[in-house]
Amino acid sequence: MTGSWCESRYHPFDSRSPPEKQANSVKDELITRRGLRLKILVVTVYDKVKLRLIQTIAGVALIEILSRHASDEIYLGQRSDAEWTSDKAALEAFQRFGKKLVAIERKIEELNSDERLRNRNGPVKVPYTLLYPNTSDTSGTGGLTGRGVPNSISI
Repeated sequence: MTGSWCESRYHPFDSRSPPEKQANSVKDELITRRGLRLKILVVTVYDKVKLRLIQTIAGVALIEILSRHASDEIYLGQRSDAEWTSDKAALEAFQRFGKKLVAIERKIEELNSDERLRNRNGPVKVPYTLLYPNTSDTSGTGGLTGRGVPNSISI
């Protein structure tokens, strides 16, 4: 292997790459055992970071799409059909369960409004709503709500 061959194979990269990539491509001169000086192109951290960034953006976009709720989504503690059963005991148990979920909603809202709890709002003042049951909301708003426990499996 000669120095001219090693240098010539990197020439197309250097002449056609954008200036920002040229600035980030680091060349080191190495001396081999025979004393032949070779210039090699070191794989830059920039390329690895760019690839990871693209993979991260694609992953976040996929999760966001899969996490969207349909406008007709039925959440935990809600029923689409009011006459889903004729069993009085089951209806009473479901009503008690719904009341407990509403109490949990109120507790989460109370904790979110407490300024001393830094884990609830954080520096950007976005309240914690991830496990908010959202049972009392029957508006049928779909999309990426960040609240509610759906009865169906989206992901």
